[in-house]
Amino acid sequence: MTFAPTTNYIVDVTTADKQELMAALASVSGVVSVQDGGMYREDNAYSQVHIEALNAVWSLEQLDELLYSLNYDVVGIVEANYD
Repeated sequence: MTFAPTTNYIVDVTTADKQELMAALASVSGVVSVQDGGMYREDNAYSQVHIEALNAVWSLEQLDELLYSLNYDVVGIVEANYD
């Protein structure tokens, strides 16, 4: 069995928009998983959403454009490096 390469991303979003954003991303083609990264201890008005996406479908720039188009209060997105 072969697996398609994926990349992990971390999205900073307002806690108020987190659940709706996660639900919207879960139905996007090429998004393998969406997980709650929790609220920031320093400011619980903001949270993280962790996304795993297929490289062949989503680049960082493409996901950033998608997040902007979904119209949730997203602060930013970065590629996660879990090494």
